[in-house]
Amino acid sequence: MTTRSISRPFVLLWIGVGLAYQLSAQSAAPRGVATLVADEAGKPTWRTYHPFTAKTLDAGTKRLLPEASLFSLDAAVLEELMRRAPEVLELVLPTRQGEVHLRLVASHRLTDEFQVLLASSGRAIGAPPGLHYAGIVNNDPNTLAAISIFPDQVMGIVHDGQGEHELGPMEHSNAHIYYAREDLPVPNSFSCGTEEGSVDRAHDVPEAIEGERSVKCVRFYWEVNYDIFLAKGSVVNTVNYVTALFNQSAVLYMNDGISITLNQVFVWDVASPYTGTTILEQLTYFQNTRNSFNGDLAHLLGLAGGGGRAASLAGLCNPDNDNSMCYSGISTSFSNVPTYSGSVFVVTHEVGHLLGSNHTHACAWNGNNTQIDGCGPTAGYTEGNTCATGPIPPSGGTMMSYCHLNPVGINFLNGFGPQPLAVITNSVSAAPCLITCANVACGTVFGSSASNITTTSAVLNWMPASSAIAYDLQWKQVGAASWNTVSSIAGTSYPLSGLSPWTGYTFQVKTNCSGGASVHATAVGFTTAGNSLSDGLVACYPFNNTPNDVSGNGHNGTLDGPLPTADRYGVPNAAYAFDGVDDRIAITDLNTWAINNEISISFWVKALESKGNLIVWAWPDIASDRLLVSPHYFHTGSNDFAWTFGTYDGTGKCYYTGYPLYGEWEHYVVTSSTVSNTMKIYKNGSLFDIEQHAGSLTDLDRTLYIGGYFLANFQLHGSLDDLTFHRRELTAGEVTQLYVSGTPCAPRITVAAKVFLDGPYVQANQLMNDGLRTAGLIPGIEPYSGLAYPLVAGGAGTAISAGVTTSAGNNAITDWVVVELRAPAAPYVVLATRTALLQRDGDVVGMDGASPVAFDATSGLYSIAIRHRNHLGVMTAAPIALSAVPAVVDFTSPGTSTYGIAAQRQVGTRMTLWTGDVTRNGQVKYAGGSNDRDPILVAIGGAVPTATLSGQYRAEDVNLDGQVKYAGGANDRDIILQTIGGAVPTATRTQQLP
Repeated sequence: MTTRSISRPFVLLWIGVGLAYQLSAQSAAPRGVATLVADEAGKPTWRTYHPFTAKTLDAGTKRLLPEASLFSLDAAVLEELMRRAPEVLELVLPTRQGEVHLRLVASHRLTDEFQVLLASSGRAIGAPPGLHYAGIVNNDPNTLAAISIFPDQVMGIVHDGQGEHELGPMEHSNAHIYYAREDLPVPNSFSCGTEEGSVDRAHDVPEAIEGERSVKCVRFYWEVNYDIFLAKGSVVNTVNYVTALFNQSAVLYMNDGISITLNQVFVWDVASPYTGTTILEQLTYFQNTRNSFNGDLAHLLGLAGGGGRAASLAGLCNPDNDNSMCYSGISTSFSNVPTYSGSVFVVTHEVGHLLGSNHTHACAWNGNNTQIDGCGPTAGYTEGNTCATGPIPPSGGTMMSYCHLNPVGINFLNGFGPQPLAVITNSVSAAPCLITCANVACGTVFGSSASNITTTSAVLNWMPASSAIAYDLQWKQVGAASWNTVSSIAGTSYPLSGLSPWTGYTFQVKTNCSGGASVHATAVGFTTAGNSLSDGLVACYPFNNTPNDVSGNGHNGTLDGPLPTADRYGVPNAAYAFDGVDDRIAITDLNTWAINNEISISFWVKALESKGNLIVWAWPDIASDRLLVSPHYFHTGSNDFAWTFGTYDGTGKCYYTGYPLYGEWEHYVVTSSTVSNTMKIYKNGSLFDIEQHAGSLTDLDRTLYIGGYFLANFQLHGSLDDLTFHRRELTAGEVTQLYVSGTPCAPRITVAAKVFLDGPYVQANQLMNDGLRTAGLIPGIEPYSGLAYPLVAGGAGTAISAGVTTSAGNNAITDWVVVELRAPAAPYVVLATRTALLQRDGDVVGMDGASPVAFDATSGLYSIAIRHRNHLGVMTAAPIALSAVPAVVDFTSPGTSTYGIAAQRQVGTRMTLWTGDVTRNGQVKYAGGSNDRDPILVAIGGAVPTATLSGQYRAEDVNLDGQVKYAGGANDRDIILQTIGGAVPTATRTQQLP
């Protein structure tokens, strides 16, 4: 009889079978699942269930799968199955080729602490009920079945000794289908991006005898991307699908004697950050987002990418969580027909990599670095091209081969094959962090971290461990001889106080269970904040028309090409522009900086093109001792944010792949610390990426170049500002302070102002409308320079950050405004201006749509004024004390005193700026010469009063709804009359500014 196997219609990466002389070992043979069924055969609890009734194939399905069988479900039988949850059963399928009897035993692939978490709430929900089984077909030990039963559906895969079959519900239907997988014409598109292991990952011929298996369990954390949730339509359907998929993969491992279990499923039921189009991008996003997980290995599932990728061949107990992660791009259906085998292939295959196995066509086997099979090279893949091409296994490929690209296909009954299985078995057996399957673990905590770090306190956090009733915490200052102990903590966090500023600490946690205790988890370190940002400051370059260090340490730079330019606030000569060719600043005393083990670098950059854009680079470059920061590093065809401190491509590397170039001012902080054992990247005040490792720099006898050196393709093309270096790891709070207030050597004062414009103000909800935003009319670059408004010491040419005007809700942008800093004793003197954005709720914010408005000035007393292009301005009645801490100036409150008489309009309990200054002359007039009414009529054509003008950003649009109207509802003329009093047309309203 010819063996049917998965053939070319699939897209997968598989490992082949063995040496040419070992190919017979791939033929189907009784394995673990058959033994499990045989062990239960004599028990009296076996019952036979008939949940299916044969149906006639519909025309469309018959054209696609003419040999398939269609069933309806008997709800009463499923209800009984769910109620009884039998450990063993026989399930009968009434196929068109005859009855198929599945002898099934409960697989128990979900751990006792299994839970489902939702992204929308961050909380666990009750896991949907389901039963999961492993078994054989028609009592034949050389077959395999993996079946999952839910209240309204049954799904699984069946290998009857001739080929794979799929069983499951049709899309958008209660009908179930059973068909031979070989009959479904699915395009072959799967590929694996996992790289071939290095020489030290080569595999000797296994010495383990067949049947020798690990007694340890590998627990998995699965994360399900939003696209799968959308495809399945509900949380229940999504969880049912992925738990069934896990059971199918786990049964393949079980059949080879490897035990894997599912510990937690995290479902993105809202939009996720995993928006990549390639498997590498999806894996990188996963690594950057999920810094800890509840399991031994972590797996992201999605629909994008058409393949899979594992981070390493050493996922178990790896100190860097990034190396314990993988991504699988799966397929849930084809033409309304459920598909499982292809998805089972990819998830099983990628996990095989994390458990240590190379591809079978890698030059890493047989004890002499040769191939087990040649399926990959025969199909044109270059991996394995350093050795002779291996044979094609006649009975089909194994789980780590590429034989899906060959007519022999993949045969599930072959499992992993002797050599890959021995590697996986040895990897599991030797992993010190795994528990024995038979034991109820007193789990070790994971995900330890410190948060809310201040100068004297921190919150210590950890993820819950299995069977825990309490936790014991030990902490100490780095270098101290003994630990401080806190016992019997009920929760998973502890507030630690009484610490010293700018000091390193470490802590470790162990689990207490009813039957004993775990070992302490790996110790985690952190450093408290300094008393100020001046603590640990090595060098500070505000670039105010000089490359000199103004920290007081004298690490001055030598200018070679960059020219002074305006900074992000429009302040002239307050940043440097680099030409992208050979501009640079050189610092030659790096050997005096003492930054070997801890460093933080902060800077603002506006890159004009993606070409490396090196910010700092120590030269000569040493790959094993590199100092490099490049926010748009061009690497393997994609933009990477590259941060290297120490060994490149090792413990000193922190990369974020697929980072876009926006061409706007962005703030970054990079840190590396051997105390916390982390490398981090912050963007605009928020943590962007974290790696659970840290490098160190040994050779500081080099030149530090700012803007690049030697390699033209990596020269910075754009503007750079406020570059600082600290010899310590900055805390998240200090990063935010740098983002909001600027450098410690050139601090900025900040204003958190609030104001309402009367034109768009809606009293009912105490918000302004955002009609200009929804109509797409808000300019991306400030409009006041074009209106000949006198901007002083900043404000000109500022641009809105990407995505700000797409945000809706209370923080949506209403329009641009100008904030003025005026002399306290002579408030008619404008010292500085900033163009800013106004939110619907009245907040006046910076270009990022969130931060307060900042000025380059020293702390002190200042008068604050706010101006708008068609509203009358307002100013504080008395000077306000300003500093780096944002000062709240609430012009919407009647309690805020303002300069002049009736400077604003009171609307209920709120104050608003008077509207209607269309001519921008500081006075609102309804009649007479130079009035503000007539320009509205002129704007709409001047002849027909009922005409309107839309789609333009104009001063005549007094209510800012995106339309200029002279007559009718919501017109712009009547508001002007209201501003001057509403009764006497010749009255006027004058702006109250000195």
